Amino acid sequence: METFEKLIAPVTVEDFAANYWRKTPLFISKPSEFADQIVNVNQINDYLSAPAIAYPFVRMVGNGAELDIKKYQLANQTSQFNFLNKTKVFELFEQGNTIVIQAAQFHFTNLNRFIYQLEKELRMEVHANIYITPAGSRGFDPHLDAHEVMVIQLYGSKEWNIYDLPIPAPLKGQKLTPEQKQAYLTRQADHQITLQEGDILYVPRGVVHDAFTQKEPSIHITLGFHPILRTDIVQQLIQKVESIAYFREPFFDFNQTNGSAVNKEELIAQMATALREMLTTRSEENYTDSKFADTKDMFNHLLLLDSVQTQTDLNHFQIHPLGKDIPSSVRKGEEEDFMRRLLDNPSTDLPVLFEDIPLESFKYLSKRLANKSLIQITTK
Repeated sequence: METFEKLIAPVTVEDFAANYWRKTPLFISKPSEFADQIVNVNQINDYLSAPAIAYPFVRMVGNGAELDIKKYQLANQTSQFNFLNKTKVFELFEQGNTIVIQAAQFHFTNLNRFIYQLEKELRMEVHANIYITPAGSRGFDPHLDAHEVMVIQLYGSKEWNIYDLPIPAPLKGQKLTPEQKQAYLTRQADHQITLQEGDILYVPRGVVHDAFTQKEPSIHITLGFHPILRTDIVQQLIQKVESIAYFREPFFDFNQTNGSAVNKEELIAQMATALREMLTTRSEENYTDSKFADTKDMFNHLLLLDSVQTQTDLNHFQIHPLGKDIPSSVRKGEEEDFMRRLLDNPSTDLPVLFEDIPLESFKYLSKRLANKSLIQITTK
């Protein structure tokens, strides 16, 4: 967990997992150089200075909630995209509103790589938003998030109020009521923390928090950690059983008003069997491997494959299976045979290993399996 270790250092991964993760907030003081390696102010300036920026990739927050896009979108536009009037965006910013760069990992290369490494190490999805807040302003009112949150302060400083946990392990859509929100606005926070450049704050899922600036503006990244939940497994189970004829039958027998004990026990047994089969064939790795497979330079290598004219040209390549077994997503026949050769003969040169396969078939199968993130193609 090299990337995550660097993120939370000097706290160890073992200490974080045992004492903080999903339990209690954590403040980590770090030098500003760490944050600059992820994304810096100049890169954010370049992004916002582009000729066109669009919603929802850029949105605005103020007075405790998201602003109506009509206040800052271009008028009379015919495009399918909601392009923004940058003059109005910056006017609203000067008036105390926050600029949000949504899904920022898709706009900044170093941040994208950082998020990719975190996802790969932690086996969960990680999202990133960037919040740019002027001096003397507040973005959102006190609120809770249905995911784990980690804040990295990039520029300036920001004051954070941390409260209690009103809803244990909330799901998306579970929010504070207006009455609860008002109560938090008028009460003393359980913790008050000032983040300076480079500092990190971890806020567990469901813990109520808000933030504001004082005499200087602030830029921070909010990382959202989204592990697979048990409710996700149950929803996937529902999708699975819909394809099984048994579960599409009525629960009650004809003219029966209450399920018999036999019906109930049989249903429980059938559900347990379906769940066991699903968890056996779709382990944690099956849920995540395709997303987190290493695709570095894959596009270049796929282009190079198109330039292969003879079997000898294959000497310039190496192909590595991304796993020790043949996954269920591999089709029977040519795909399965291709993967089996790679797994059984890892040190054999490609021209020898695939000498009996037509070159075009080899190129087709390589691309197909690479696009499924089942193999990695590299050059020697």
